[in-house]
Amino acid sequence: MAHDGMPNTAPPDGQGPQLILVGDSHVKALHAGCMAHGIPAAMLKSGGIHWNAGKIRVFAPRRARSPVLPALTPDIRTLEQTLGHSDIFDSGLPVIASVGFHCGHLARAFGAEGHIAWPPPEDLSDAERQESLFASGALVAAFVENQRAPHFALLKYIARKCPLTVILPPRAPKNEHKIRFRHNIDVLTATIAERMRDMGLAVYDPNAEFAGPGELLPWDWVEEDGFHGTTAYGTEVIGRLVSRGALAPAQTGTREPAP
Repeated sequence: MAHDGMPNTAPPDGQGPQLILVGDSHVKALHAGCMAHGIPAAMLKSGGIHWNAGKIRVFAPRRARSPVLPALTPDIRTLEQTLGHSDIFDSGLPVIASVGFHCGHLARAFGAEGHIAWPPPEDLSDAERQESLFASGALVAAFVENQRAPHFALLKYIARKCPLTVILPPRAPKNEHKIRFRHNIDVLTATIAERMRDMGLAVYDPNAEFAGPGELLPWDWVEEDGFHGTTAYGTEVIGRLVSRGALAPAQTGTREPAP
């Protein structure tokens, strides 16, 4: 079943998954990375806009059904049968998630009236400063909590059951010239990641390793759309997680959270 032009996938018949990828279109590159490393992985993917439509399901603890996006229900039911669990997260398999970000969409709503997160970028022009309404860190945090509470609840649910690592999206060069917009994306992304870490979740930021502070990823790592990571990028991200033990098979009982 395709949700954004790219079908969800499961390992070949007879080869159960060792990992579950959940999230938006950025998991496509991560799935390619798993394939490159020989890691059988199930991918549950839908476009970021679907994740932000207020339809994420988190059931009560006693209701054994996989809580996630309703658009993914057919694929989830198939995976439940494959894993032999009425909740896929009861399998204990490691989960890699790209959930809760999609900050280009979030930044458009945040900046609709000219808001820009404080402190502003140094290269903001005088004219843009005059047009801006500066938003404090507390306002940004409150906005994030309002917009992403269901995403946080889902990740918290998964983390109670499975080894979970949340991956930040690529800090890609799309919209590089839109200074206010790019700045708001960065601040919102950082605020979301901080909130997740405060929840005790393992969060991994590939940008911190693949680019210098404040720099965008080089085009070699990014698809022509200027937004999604390439297969080589996904392969490198998965390789870094493997080296940290974040993808250790569930049955070993060993897992070191990604920094």
